[in-house]
Amino acid sequence: MLLNKIVFLVALLVSTEALSQIYRCTGENGQKVFSNLPCGPDAHQIPTLDLTPTSGGTLGVQQGPRSLSPNHTRHTGRPLDKQLITTRYQDLRSIVNRLVGSDQPALRDRLRNEIQRNEVRALRAEVLHPDWNVINGRYDERLERIQRQHLGDNVNLARAWIQLEAERDAALFLLAP
Repeated sequence: MLLNKIVFLVALLVSTEALSQIYRCTGENGQKVFSNLPCGPDAHQIPTLDLTPTSGGTLGVQQGPRSLSPNHTRHTGRPLDKQLITTRYQDLRSIVNRLVGSDQPALRDRLRNEIQRNEVRALRAEVLHPDWNVINGRYDERLERIQRQHLGDNVNLARAWIQLEAERDAALFLLAP
């Protein structure tokens, strides 16, 4: 009985690991083909990166009910916790560093500067849009599409991710474009 459980767990671990592998090949028309199995003689495995942020995605929202005072208008929302915004941008820097690597220091520095400008802009915000959860969900979906679109192209993924986060900030924090 115990041996059956061990064999099942090992099989589950092996199958889960196989599902997480991604291979890139060149298709019949010269197009890139991605698969979870080697897809041809030129197949090479794309290394997987852990791109999970550590901040928990709180986006600088202070917990607690929104104020319903008569001074609030439709264009105001929850007060922001600036430390959470800073943490979110630390996560983005870390992800971009993993995507770009250390072999392109000039590019890495340009991307870091762009992230810094975006962070300074976000930290100037005073409130969070009342529909922040809907907006955030929409940008999370866009991020998933961008990650699929730039699979294996880490530099363009990093650039697109930074641009998306700037657009997310404009929507979430009611910033001018």
